[in-house]
Amino acid sequence: MTSDLLVKIQKHKDGSNVGLEKWLCSKILESNQEPSVYLNEIISSGGKTGGIGQLLYYKDIYTFFESNYDEIQYLIINFQKNGGKLELQEDIKSELTWLALQIIAFQIAVSVGLKT
Repeated sequence: MTSDLLVKIQKHKDGSNVGLEKWLCSKILESNQEPSVYLNEIISSGGKTGGIGQLLYYKDIYTFFESNYDEIQYLIINFQKNGGKLELQEDIKSELTWLALQIIAFQIAVSVGLKT
């Protein structure tokens, strides 16, 4: 299953023209963790639990947020338009980054046939 899933994730990455999707697919492919576990962790926490090592510290999250602002904004606006509730409780840039990553992880999971 793992190798089939990795192939599907690679195909998803290759076929995507969305920067955040390509980035997260790369992180999944580079991870030593089972891809389905990795995706489910991001879907459930957005990475707050440290699943994405590159985004552990606020300074790194802020840089990531600023670099990907347009895509994050697009994802959040569509999330809200589709009835998603936005409850910011902590740092805004971190919260929006994690939510955007949750959305992207969910989209990847659906695309590769994982049950979420």
